[in-house]
Amino acid sequence: MTTWCVDANVVIAILLNEPASDAARRFWAGLTQADEVVGPYVLLPECTSALRRKVLDGSVSEAEGLELIDELLALPIRIETSAEQFRRSLDWAIRTRRRRMNDLQYVVVAQISGAEIVTLDGGVRQAALEQGVAVRFLR
Repeated sequence: MTTWCVDANVVIAILLNEPASDAARRFWAGLTQADEVVGPYVLLPECTSALRRKVLDGSVSEAEGLELIDELLALPIRIETSAEQFRRSLDWAIRTRRRRMNDLQYVVVAQISGAEIVTLDGGVRQAALEQGVAVRFLR
């Protein structure tokens, strides 16, 4: 069994037609029943915000946005709810003087879960590499 920690960019690319959708969908299609997909607590709010931006810019209708939220919530992604992800990511941000916490939460959840990160985001990739966490950078 392999555990994967996906970031919001990957999830949005699965749900919508984005430049990296083919790569994200190939990854998703390659998962087996033995694989587990996890994400930090921040994953769902980040995805919801991305969908809201798509509705606002007119690339997705309001009805489509609501359907996409249902699709998002139906994805077999286990959301890590432990408080440890917040304490560890804040500690890391303080020690390294980082402003952005979200990238760090993906890495911390990957560490907690023993997961490999799957991302389209260079910041998440860099943070994972700094911590010695395996990362699959989709392009």
